[in-house]
Amino acid sequence: MAVIGSGWVAAEPTLPARCRLLPIATERGRRRGVDARPIRRRRTVTKPAHDDETGHQGTRREEARHEETWAAFREAVNMSPGDLEHWLGTEESRSVGWSDGARKEGAGGGESVGHHQGRRIVEIKHTKKADLTDDDYADMRKVVAYVKRHLTQGGPKEDVKTSRWRYSLMNWGHDPLKD
Repeated sequence: MAVIGSGWVAAEPTLPARCRLLPIATERGRRRGVDARPIRRRRTVTKPAHDDETGHQGTRREEARHEETWAAFREAVNMSPGDLEHWLGTEESRSVGWSDGARKEGAGGGESVGHHQGRRIVEIKHTKKADLTDDDYADMRKVVAYVKRHLTQGGPKEDVKTSRWRYSLMNWGHDPLKD
């Protein structure tokens, strides 16, 4: 905090504009000078942006995060739902990935995590944006993080076309040869 002068102090820049200037308090929590009543601090409340037709109240912050996730997901997943479904049906697709051994909802035991996630990507891509749930957005963030992490690590210098690195990324909806 920095003293502005005439008994006012500037608060943290992260506070809303209406709360940034605060009167200087004495040790007892009162203002200096003639107006010596106790200092009241304003609370900031996040208000819902609007009610949609379902009655759900979403905050602007959630909407912004969903929009950011949607844009990142569209950038990370460069395969169409048809291409991805076709790929997931191949033996190469089933040959890569880590299997946690646990039975997933709707998945057979031993299915790799990436293969299962590929089927979720197809479901998400077939869903209208307005009908996406918080679980869908969580899965979208997981896909974006996986693709970003593996692209940063980089693949093999030779024989990328048939590499396990490429096959794994394709299970997650990203074909690195399309870039």
